[in-house]
Amino acid sequence: MQDNDKQSEQFHYNYLPAPVAAYFQDALGCYRHGLAHAFAVMCRLTVQAVFAEQGESFRLKLFDQVEETSRLANVDDHIHRQIRDILFGTDTTSLYQADGLSRETTAVLLEIMKDILQQTYIRHALLRQKLKMRRFFATQSDEILDAETTNPKVSQFKRPTGTG
Repeated sequence: MQDNDKQSEQFHYNYLPAPVAAYFQDALGCYRHGLAHAFAVMCRLTVQAVFAEQGESFRLKLFDQVEETSRLANVDDHIHRQIRDILFGTDTTSLYQADGLSRETTAVLLEIMKDILQQTYIRHALLRQKLKMRRFFATQSDEILDAETTNPKVSQFKRPTGTG
């Protein structure tokens, strides 16, 4: 499970709102220790924290994202239904009925959760940072070019001296 420890260390928690990050860190702890049902519960709590932060209208967008991710990854229908019930179920019955969570199901759920958080928070934050940096450097370049055109520095031409 050392690979999972490395993956969790590389995850950009600082881009997540505090409640979302806390639930997801707990979810990863459950996953690392092989606690499949606890992991599923913490994933649901993570998603509910996302809805609380993004607004309830975000539920449909996230549902579509999970559908697309499952389709792109060619996730088995049974696993997809389990994950959909875990993440979007509104009662505890769907968690109790999530019996037999296989290692494959929890592994797919982990990757879907990482994708959800990546697309919802991390991608946007990193893009904003990169654009801010690009704008800063573009502005700096513009200022340098403006300064050079308004006050060009021309060095005097010196004739070479020597024997000739």
